[in-house]
Amino acid sequence: HAGSQQTINPFDLTLSNLEGDPVKLKSAAVLGMLQVLLGGSEGLTGPERSVLDRCISNLYGRWTQNPGTPAPTFVDLLAELQVQPDEAAVGIAGTLELYATGSFSGFARQTNVDVNHRFVVYDTSQLGHSLQNFGLMVVLDAVWQRVVRNYGRGVRTWLYIDEVQSLFGHPAIISYFSKFWAEGRKFNLICTGITQNSVYMLDHEEARNMVLNSDFIL
Repeated sequence: HAGSQQTINPFDLTLSNLEGDPVKLKSAAVLGMLQVLLGGSEGLTGPERSVLDRCISNLYGRWTQNPGTPAPTFVDLLAELQVQPDEAAVGIAGTLELYATGSFSGFARQTNVDVNHRFVVYDTSQLGHSLQNFGLMVVLDAVWQRVVRNYGRGVRTWLYIDEVQSLFGHPAIISYFSKFWAEGRKFNLICTGITQNSVYMLDHEEARNMVLNSDFIL
């Protein structure tokens, strides 16, 4: 929430080739998060997506050349946008400033919690409306990074999602989570979704597909 001192950096990256090029995959994931955060109901325009993709690639390109350094942050992305010649970069930089250095900059710092414990709880319930969907995507991506790391170590991951119906409030989250649910088993991920609102779940095609793709229902 707004006053929390605990944060996760959306740019955190596990350098693993288990899925393919980790930088390209993570760049695409960050771009997806930014479409939710900055695009609103209409999404980002083509030029805006292009300039963000270029800036994200530039940041990760420099970061991978300096192993051991902290991952980029929204502050770095804002600085990268501000030196781009594109007109689209000006508008995006103006919007991102609120989340990089402004009142909603809670995700603009380095991760300061130990996410490598055997038992980790992510609570997004107190995020404000403007950060709720984005926060859910950040958490899902952080969990997926952990799943990949665990798989590389031969460790199984157990994920319990309370109020799972809350993940079906935005098309980008639905798309990401449906893929997450379907592909997780290949990486030794066991997902358990918990909800009291089964009717709501069955109203969504993606949710119905998840139910059909589950081992059992209680």
